[in-house]
Amino acid sequence: MCGQCGALNQVPESAAGTKLPCTTCGAILDIPAAYTPTVANDGGLPTAPKPPEPAPAPVPPPGLNLAALNPQPIPAAPVSTESGTFTLRLNPLWLDWVPAAAVTLAFLCTFFFWFGSYPGGTRVYAQNPWLALIGDMSVSPLPEKLIDDEKEIEANLRGNRWLIAYIPLMFAALGLFWVERFLKNPTPTTVPGPLAWLPGIWPQRYAVLTGLALLLFLLLSIQTWRGYGVEHAIQMRVNKLYAEEESQADTTPKRQMVTVKKGRDMAKYALEGTTPLEVALFAQGLAFAAMAGRWWLHRRGNKPLPAITFHV
Repeated sequence: MCGQCGALNQVPESAAGTKLPCTTCGAILDIPAAYTPTVANDGGLPTAPKPPEPAPAPVPPPGLNLAALNPQPIPAAPVSTESGTFTLRLNPLWLDWVPAAAVTLAFLCTFFFWFGSYPGGTRVYAQNPWLALIGDMSVSPLPEKLIDDEKEIEANLRGNRWLIAYIPLMFAALGLFWVERFLKNPTPTTVPGPLAWLPGIWPQRYAVLTGLALLLFLLLSIQTWRGYGVEHAIQMRVNKLYAEEESQADTTPKRQMVTVKKGRDMAKYALEGTTPLEVALFAQGLAFAAMAGRWWLHRRGNKPLPAITFHV
């Protein structure tokens, strides 16, 4: 390559080590000499030159403490690789008692109010399942002017059809769940005469009790969803108050106005379910879930108990 104009010049091998003018600009070019490789006498590669000796480290002046100027790094604390495990195993020893205990809890909740009118947090009208079953309600001892609609509401009370099935079945379930806990392998000779049918269905007790627990949960859920007697009685009273005005409402705005008035009257009663009702619903659902779990474990036979293992 010409150093003046940058043109590439091709020259013959015989011009190695000579000077020739650039074919483009005429500048004199120094042609590099030819490379002649050499081979060592022993047939090996030429020995590489020895690297130069490193220069000796400078001597520190007297009194200089290099260790203090260059402290050694503190080694990091070793990281523990050990881990622990925690296993949660489904134990039938306690699971067997859950359905009976849950049904008992639901039964105890029936002696408390489940639904009622609580304006300002004060109970005015309320029902427990026993009162709702026979179409009655409890009335708070308030001044007469605050409960002037009591007679009309009582006249509208009706029994709750779903409780008619729920209450007798609860008594049956309460007895069967506890009998199943304490009675082991009954035979016609070991049970009283009224229970002579029990040994025949004993092998299917898990399926029977699971179905009974599910039926109780469904009956109570449907009754709660449909509403209790005091709610329907108050709704009937409000509908009666606005029946004439509603029949005369011939336009959409007028019908909407009647709907708003009825909603305001219903809202002043502050109808709501109580904590015992929520506990009873939970207990019935728990009884079904636990009984289904017992049935599942029974069908597994001698297989290992299911477990969940947590690694920490």
